[in-house]
Amino acid sequence: MRFLLSTLLLVVLVSCSSDDRSLNYPEVMGLVYSDSQHDFVTTYNALRSEIQHSDFRIHKEINFKNYAESNGKRSRETRMILFSNPSLEAPLIQNKPEIGLEFPSRVLTYEDRNKYALVAYNKIEYLGRMYEVSDLGAIQNLEASLAHIVSNSTGNTVLDNGSNIAGRNHMTIPSANSYIETFNKLRNMIADDDKLTLLETIDHQENARLVGVDISPNRLLLLTTGDFEANLIDKNQLSSVDLPIRILVWEDENNKTQISYQNLDTLIYRHDMNSNIEGLENVKNLLARMVIEAAN
Repeated sequence: MRFLLSTLLLVVLVSCSSDDRSLNYPEVMGLVYSDSQHDFVTTYNALRSEIQHSDFRIHKEINFKNYAESNGKRSRETRMILFSNPSLEAPLIQNKPEIGLEFPSRVLTYEDRNKYALVAYNKIEYLGRMYEVSDLGAIQNLEASLAHIVSNSTGNTVLDNGSNIAGRNHMTIPSANSYIETFNKLRNMIADDDKLTLLETIDHQENARLVGVDISPNRLLLLTTGDFEANLIDKNQLSSVDLPIRILVWEDENNKTQISYQNLDTLIYRHDMNSNIEGLENVKNLLARMVIEAAN
């Protein structure tokens, strides 16, 4: 009898452990995600290892939890790895230079409210529609590579939230200055503003040259304001998948300099947040002011 009760208890425990999973699946349009079989730290380390053993190069790692808490906000574990493979990205940039605003690729590992770890990134097909990219083969190649890395990290297949809607994720204005002058003016304005931090610059043209692909000048600035991003993460943890803030300086087919920068209204809409995020209007005005000054 004692053996029978022990056996029944074991069956109940196993049943509960396998069926008691209450995972909060993300509903963000255009998002690819995979829930992990491992805890957050193991998943994040596995993702980093997968990237390091692939043909991608890591540019930056951002710990958004520390980032939010240093600005007086609470956050669950949320970390991003920015990494690139020019042989996969350069054909897309060659087709539509503005999509350089979305690279390097950004993959987010986060812990939901029930302590389950997930990995998420923006679907390349979704970005392709947003920027009107016509090279479907290049989209599929990068999509497949990211899916392979993420599924190997989590031990599960990737799922995606398909969407026929793709907002405009960027705004572009022409510059009256040369490419180099425009870029340097923007970089100096960011460096001289104590409210801004320049995280990284990415030279897409140089990266493409290293893999034998010829594209026009195309360089990205990654920056943060600090408190605004903390406010975003406090309202919606997954909004960090669209961070950090980005400005792209590039030349078009007529060798004219263009500046593209992030449309923060699209970010707010995509993550179903209202427009009264503290600091939103200030940051939008700051970006517009910097871009206009650099262009004139």
